[in-house]
Amino acid sequence: MKKSEKKKRNGNRKTRHHIWNRVNGGYAQEENMLTLKQEKHNLFHQLFGNLDLYDVILLLIRLARAKHYHKVNPKIKVLYEFV
Repeated sequence: MKKSEKKKRNGNRKTRHHIWNRVNGGYAQEENMLTLKQEKHNLFHQLFGNLDLYDVILLLIRLARAKHYHKVNPKIKVLYEFV
């Protein structure tokens, strides 16, 4: 098997990702898990480290506010009410 074929196959492998991370007490029960392709799972951690999904959402909303994204896309303003 060629190296590129092996890499491609591993990139399509499914992995389990914690929604509420283990560092903050997240558990491995089904309702706290997402199934992601290995490549996307790796990218998530490269972008957000060990932040859990809730903290990632808050981070993105704060970023949108700081960059005044609602001027570009008014739909985002609805999210401001939650934070």
